[in-house]
Amino acid sequence: MLFRGIELHNVRELVYNEESGGYKMSRMPMRVAEKMTANTFADAGVELRFVPISDEVKIKIKKSGAGVSRVVIFYGSIQSGWQNLYKAIYDEPTEIVIPRSKRIDTLHEITRQNDFPYSPEVVRVVLQNAAYEIYDVIGECVPPTPDMLPKKKYLAYGSSITHGSLAVIQQNTYVFRIGEHFNADPLNFGFAGNACLEPEVADYIADECEFDFATLELGINLLNKIEVDEFEKRVRYFVKRIAEAHPESKIFCTDIFYMSADITELNNPESKPNRFRKVVKDVTAEFNLQNVIYLPGLSIMNGSRYLSEDTTHPNARGVEEISRNFISYMERCL
Repeated sequence: MLFRGIELHNVRELVYNEESGGYKMSRMPMRVAEKMTANTFADAGVELRFVPISDEVKIKIKKSGAGVSRVVIFYGSIQSGWQNLYKAIYDEPTEIVIPRSKRIDTLHEITRQNDFPYSPEVVRVVLQNAAYEIYDVIGECVPPTPDMLPKKKYLAYGSSITHGSLAVIQQNTYVFRIGEHFNADPLNFGFAGNACLEPEVADYIADECEFDFATLELGINLLNKIEVDEFEKRVRYFVKRIAEAHPESKIFCTDIFYMSADITELNNPESKPNRFRKVVKDVTAEFNLQNVIYLPGLSIMNGSRYLSEDTTHPNARGVEEISRNFISYMERCL
């Protein structure tokens, strides 16, 4: 989506806030968001992208809710140096200033040597896990052209773990890391607490999203909401609908990573997490679709050493473990 000369990556719809005068950014079209329990204005995986023409570009933006968010600047695939690495966004309209790189020729050479997929001409403002409102773009800039961006696209659906909770910064999330490894542009459809496998979401991904491969993290947000039979129905529709609509795209399905209940019941096949895991394994095998690959969640992250203090989310090392193992399995198929 375009906004005043910049591309809003991973944004599907802007909603004008009459009270504040800003535009909220939704990762789902509102007709789909209205069918979800998730807050689609939580901008995980959203980037503000542009090619600067003037020496600097200012973006007027605010964080919704109290506190401050520190977004990170990239020049193409290359993280900014310390001078421009972090930009603080407050809970009132804030102008962040992003200069053109003074080392663009060197950045082009680094990009060439490493076969990086993003042109260093493209400034990427990587938003963190919060909701934002955007107001204005000041300075001369244009959106990136397709040849400046990765040719491949990667779609990720899942819970707050996919969203990026406790990864500390967005570029440490497993979605960002997988995108980097496979030179693919990531679309992050992680919804904290609300990856509920709504059929409307499956329909939208199946019919309106383009991607070369996808990961679907299934189960944890429904453990305390529905029973096993209903979960099976949702998994069957969600996975099959997406996979059949994208027969040329690999769909990697995983289930519940190691969590608090596993501390005492990991070896109990009748524990609810283990019953949910069995559903994902059995249903994906039942489809017998060549593009659907099942990866057990416990093979991606297993062990209490990777849990944070809340005993549900992985800590920063757990996120690294998820990234490593996902990539290792996916390399065999991509």
